[in-house]
Amino acid sequence: MNEVMRPKAIGDLKVALAGAGGVGGYCARALYSCGVRELRICDADVFQPKNNAYQFFASPRTLGCRKAETARRRLLQENGRPTRVTSFYQDLMRPEAVSRLIEGADLVISALDNFQAQAAVGRACEEARIPFAMIACVGFCLQHTVYGPDPPHTYSSAWKHFPRRGEESPRPGQKSPLDRMMQLQSVLYAALLAGYPERTIHGMLTHFRRTGITRFYNLAGTNYAAAALGVLNALRHAVQDPAAVTFPRVTVLDLKRLTSFDGPRIVTRIGELNRAWHRSDEAVLDCLRAWRPPQTEARPPNPTDADESFLVEAGAALFGRRGFEKFRAAGMAVWADAPLAADLLQSAVQSGIGTLRIGVSTAAEEAHWRRRLAEFTPTGTEVTCVRVNSRRCDDLLGDGLPAIACNLPPPRTEALRRACAARATDFIRTAVRGWGLLLHHAPAGHCTEADSRAEEVLLDRIFGACQPAPWAQSLIEMLAGVMTWQFTQTGLCADLARERFFLLDLYAMRACADTEAIKNVLSGNRSPATIPWQTLPIRMP
Repeated sequence: MNEVMRPKAIGDLKVALAGAGGVGGYCARALYSCGVRELRICDADVFQPKNNAYQFFASPRTLGCRKAETARRRLLQENGRPTRVTSFYQDLMRPEAVSRLIEGADLVISALDNFQAQAAVGRACEEARIPFAMIACVGFCLQHTVYGPDPPHTYSSAWKHFPRRGEESPRPGQKSPLDRMMQLQSVLYAALLAGYPERTIHGMLTHFRRTGITRFYNLAGTNYAAAALGVLNALRHAVQDPAAVTFPRVTVLDLKRLTSFDGPRIVTRIGELNRAWHRSDEAVLDCLRAWRPPQTEARPPNPTDADESFLVEAGAALFGRRGFEKFRAAGMAVWADAPLAADLLQSAVQSGIGTLRIGVSTAAEEAHWRRRLAEFTPTGTEVTCVRVNSRRCDDLLGDGLPAIACNLPPPRTEALRRACAARATDFIRTAVRGWGLLLHHAPAGHCTEADSRAEEVLLDRIFGACQPAPWAQSLIEMLAGVMTWQFTQTGLCADLARERFFLLDLYAMRACADTEAIKNVLSGNRSPATIPWQTLPIRMP
């Protein structure tokens, strides 16, 4: 039995990862980039065609390959990392697999979508006094927390009534009534928080009532953001950063609305949905309509192309058919700082954007991106590299595409902003400073040079004094890249014509999506102290 974890340097940590799929693959990549001493990965699944749209290590070349072993091989192809990576293929419903996973670990991270397997790992970590981090997402909603060895932070304090190993199933291969109940809670949780259109929720409820099987939709952006935020929090806990989120505090973030629920409201509304479920699907939808404006969308299509079926189905379910069809026919120009570009561009191609034009400075850079993105082009994205510099970047916009400036130096940011203003097209800017992230979507006609100067001053005043450690910086940059794409994709699918700002403070785990308040601060009419921050870690009752 391990002693209570003492603070360690990140390079001394032995981390066990349960799951290498949608969230788990991105977690593996994040942990490796941070330079942990050892990474042990377990997954009992292989890659399928539908995984290409939302899993980091999935591509047409990896179909049928074991996820954990593929992750290990791909990570070790990267040079200059000291991390020792091992993997094994075993069902975590088996006690011997759980023991093998957590043995000698300083930290265990779950990215599992099987609740009983997660319960088995969570309880084993509690018995061994190993911190256990849970990272999950569904639709546009992500959540994470860390369970510790002592009440009220333990896994069992969160799941008091879930049975221990050996008590959960009456027969092998059958789900227990309690497990089916937990699956229902997942469905209702998704209906409440995931940001799905109404028709998607209705189909999800009907499918579960008929088959007892949950059916959720995610795309790369949400999975990636969940992994980056969750790993950042788990490693902060490992080094005993007091700002780390530990149960009963849980980080919940809706990446569609850029907001979070509070704990008591989630519990109350899930209770109402449970009572409505016993009446009818329509009663559940009536509850949801009372809490948010109705969303009516056309039925998702049923494509036959194996490489694109999940991508189109998921996109239509998440954004609505018309919005996603428009997105697939659209294009985007991207000019990104190198550390952020890989995550942004992979998310863009996996999401199936119609056209992607990438700003590059050298022939070597162009060759790198062509090689890196070639394996994902079956999603249908047309990728073009364009030579740009701070004096000339008009060609990057092609026929007038919206453009992203991702953490570029001010001269390059302003060059792209001027080009967008001249072509009357949308401009999206991401800036990273310390632990802070700013996203700005300026529709055509809203691009001014003054915006950039004011944004730089605001970032310096809020985030300039506190600099993260190198391992945390790598995760912040990863998150910035993928959050940029999530922010952009949501805007393109919804055809948003209004200006949007989003501030994310990763040190204090708080956010602000109040565009008018942020604009008042940028214009000098208000002090940064007046920003109406929303705290992301909620306290569960």
